[in-house]
Amino acid sequence: MNSFVNNFSKKLLSLSYDHGRISEEKVSAILSTLKSNPPHQFKSILKSYFQKIRTELLKEYAKVEHAGPLDHSLLSQIQIDLNNYYNRSIHLIPVENPDLLAGIKISIADDIWDSSVSGQLQ
Repeated sequence: MNSFVNNFSKKLLSLSYDHGRISEEKVSAILSTLKSNPPHQFKSILKSYFQKIRTELLKEYAKVEHAGPLDHSLLSQIQIDLNNYYNRSIHLIPVENPDLLAGIKISIADDIWDSSVSGQLQ
């Protein structure tokens, strides 16, 4: 990706926030403006912008994999801990994964915490 496309899409990303979160309204307004007045390298800019938006949105969700039943109070504590660690609201997506054997594996964007038995064996 060339520097023009990267810098332009970074600027668009910075305009997409409202109170520290990606705003659907702002993204829609940006896309409408781009559509009505397409810049040079429009498709490349859109592709880069969408990738940056996707990366940012993934930072708001934590996939919590577990081998068996998971206590609701444990999920609540995990959410509190993650909110404090990242200093923002994190949404949990619990996913049962019998391959873990026991324990929990948490994934947020590129961060992974693995306290599962299968993770310890690898």
